[in-house]
Amino acid sequence: MEDARIRLYLTRPRSLTQILPFLHNLGLEVLDQRPFELRRGGQELFLYDLGVKFPGSVDPEGTSGLLADAFTAAMRGDIESDRIDALVIRERLAWRQAAILRSYAKYLQQLGTTNSYGFIADTLISNVRATRALLALFQAKFDPGLDEPDRGRNTAGAKKELLAAIDDIPVLDADRLLRTFMNLVEATTRTNYFQGKAHLSFKLNPAAIAGAPFPRPKYEIWVYSPRVEGVHLRFGTWRAGVCAGLTEARISGPRSWDWSRHKT
Repeated sequence: MEDARIRLYLTRPRSLTQILPFLHNLGLEVLDQRPFELRRGGQELFLYDLGVKFPGSVDPEGTSGLLADAFTAAMRGDIESDRIDALVIRERLAWRQAAILRSYAKYLQQLGTTNSYGFIADTLISNVRATRALLALFQAKFDPGLDEPDRGRNTAGAKKELLAAIDDIPVLDADRLLRTFMNLVEATTRTNYFQGKAHLSFKLNPAAIAGAPFPRPKYEIWVYSPRVEGVHLRFGTWRAGVCAGLTEARISGPRSWDWSRHKT
């Protein structure tokens, strides 16, 4: 039995194979669909009327705004929809909060983690107390609206909660992964997250990242968006950039050269 009906009004037609993965990643089960073509003010609209079932304990009415925002962002191409999106309606996270977690997960892959992306997503979803504490730690460190005394208190409180949440996790691999996430947030010195841009960027101190490969640059600028992801390395006065998602990247130091690298 369906929990709700969702009506999508689009300005161009979409196949179900384009629509359903977004809803599936959000944790919804689509039970039936009815497509319609409409005209309003001389403009052709495409209506998709979907009967859906929500995950247990999720209130359809209480999460409708978050669902609409996340789906709209996915259809616009503002987010790279995947399993992490399940946190949006299950834990009432804004889609941009989910993007923080996704960005760090992608950076972990650049570092060469042995954990699959699926395991990373499942760990964040299965250990929501720790996941919320990670986001609280990020917020406390970088929210420009906080004064320094509040920032210090909030950061200490979030870290204490995060460590307590991790200590309660019985799975060793999940424990290690979440400690790695905490390490990455603590090693981050700046971010553009609160500027609301289409891409996320994080300035990190590689010397503070446990397990970061050598040689370690002085700083790394990690840039992530659905269209491109890459890292800008600074070895003192040297600069180096490695991008995925573009057909060309450049490293620059005393000399520079170009090579092709495609996103996998």
